[in-house]
Amino acid sequence: MLCALPDWDRAESQLELFLSFSPPRHQITEAVDDLEDLQRAVPVDARRLIAILGRLREALERD
Repeated sequence: MLCALPDWDRAESQLELFLSFSPPRHQITEAVDDLEDLQRAVPVDARRLIAILGRLREALERD
C-alpha cells in the first residue's frame, strides 16, 4: 500500500484513478477498512491519511 511506504503523492493519484472507475460500494468500504487498519498498525502521516479517508467516505455518501 502506497500510504505505508509513504508515497502520498502516488497514493492520492491512485485514489483518484480508483474513484474515477466508480468502484462498487463494497470495494470503497474495503479500502476504508484497510486504511483504518494501517493507521492502527504503523505510524503514518495522519493528516494525509485523513484526507484520503475523507475522499473515500465522500464517495460512499454519493452512493
